Amino acid sequence: MTGLKQRNTTRQEILSAAHEAFVDGALTTFLFVNISVINLYLKEKTSYNNSFVYQFANLYVPLGGAAFMLLLIMMIEPSAVLVGLIWTAVGVGYLLYMTNVFSKPLPQISRRTLPE
Repeated sequence: MTGLKQRNTTRQEILSAAHEAFVDGALTTFLFVNISVINLYLKEKTSYNNSFVYQFANLYVPLGGAAFMLLLIMMIEPSAVLVGLIWTAVGVGYLLYMTNVFSKPLPQISRRTLPE
């Protein structure tokens, strides 16, 4: 009976660690999405992006989202953060492989321009 209890505890610990690593991956993804939106906002210098609504939606909300994601990531178990960083490194390695170390262009996302 004691062996069964030990086995269940170990299984719960493994599932808990996997859950935290999954959550860390999701939070890291949302962090990068927010950083990408901020980067896109800073690159686009057009007349319609000077409005407060546009700035709020494309700069202030992603800044708040990125800060909140960092806060949540800092609250996660360090081992899960390590697994998340390893997965991030794997993703960057895959990006480098697919672009032949950036000798091929990255896929581009274009926005439809709004009429003035």
